[in-house]
Amino acid sequence: MVPIEELTSKEISEFIKKNRKSSVAELMLKMPRFTIEAKWIAAQIEGWQKASVKLPAWAENECIIYPIRLSMEQCSSERTGLYKSTLVGGNVIVDLTGGFGVDTFYLSQSFTKSFYIEQQEDLAQIAAHNFNVFGKKNISVLSGDSEAVLTTIADKIDVIYLDPARRKEQQKVFKLSDCEPDIAALKDFYFSFADTILVKTSPMLDIAEASRQLSNISGIHIVSVDNECKEVLYLLKKNYTGEPEIQCINAVKKSIQSFHFKNSIEQSYKAPQSMPLQYIYEPNPSVLKAGGFNTIAQAYNVFKLHQSSHLYTSSEHITDFPGRSFKINHITTYDKKAIQALIPDGKANIQTRNFPDSVEDIRKKIKIKDGGSIFIFATTLMDSTKVLLICEKI
Repeated sequence: MVPIEELTSKEISEFIKKNRKSSVAELMLKMPRFTIEAKWIAAQIEGWQKASVKLPAWAENECIIYPIRLSMEQCSSERTGLYKSTLVGGNVIVDLTGGFGVDTFYLSQSFTKSFYIEQQEDLAQIAAHNFNVFGKKNISVLSGDSEAVLTTIADKIDVIYLDPARRKEQQKVFKLSDCEPDIAALKDFYFSFADTILVKTSPMLDIAEASRQLSNISGIHIVSVDNECKEVLYLLKKNYTGEPEIQCINAVKKSIQSFHFKNSIEQSYKAPQSMPLQYIYEPNPSVLKAGGFNTIAQAYNVFKLHQSSHLYTSSEHITDFPGRSFKINHITTYDKKAIQALIPDGKANIQTRNFPDSVEDIRKKIKIKDGGSIFIFATTLMDSTKVLLICEKI
């Protein structure tokens, strides 16, 4: 059982608040004796530290109880949770893998009634407390085996949501068959309860392989936050046989970069190539993960530097390109003296795209430190020459 009453007592809650920015490892060495195990206090401090970045609205609420570290690492962020709430809606949703409850919390905003199911009683207890703290009256918390509990829900279900566990015996796994529950094996069972299934998977899971295992996919959503790919969502519709649309989403600060395509178009179109023009573009991680390398060139009228480089160029600046934009200041050979002459302060941010040497090897060879406002792209051009593009970010 989670000692919620003790954790929310004045003495312990004040201690947690006072020390929530402290190093947990150091704090454990000098923590005073309380009526509960120190691990629970440590979990609150670690949890708040993660939430202050990942779940800022939750971190602002001092009554929230946090779970063990693994659950905090695996839970969705506030921004990805909000995005999921825009994908589905209706009367009833069931979250079969409730966890810390972040996805249930945000998904419930689009439904009249929501069911949170979690087999770990401690997590279910924490989620129930937190939903109550937020005043969420439309969420019912149920504990037990998800398949068994699902059969007890009398309401007509519109959507089933799953975030299968991606760790087994402390090892990360990236295949659907290695996750629990096994959505590929249980898909037809779930469709007997709801016509729509939303599945969250690790960004490490191969999209093509997952698509072959699942079928009935109407949409695939690759979601990044601040240029880091966080999760891939599969929206399954019962009896759907068409081609899924792939949505590439990147939440950057207060804006959303969005790009969508279908694989049939991607395979039928070949991006034109060009030597470097005035501007260079690097697609965001969602586009790179999705593999929309040809369709993005078609959509934004840009050229690839090389078939395998995945960098794009144009004469005019494309302001809404879904990724980062740079202005090319110099194009140079892979030569130490030439590069150092162009970077007098000896600092630059280096990236490689289709280049034989690693970033570390390049730094050693040209003696350039990390940092500064200059960006170097080490890449291969359409004529197979290896060059370094000296750029400034726009």
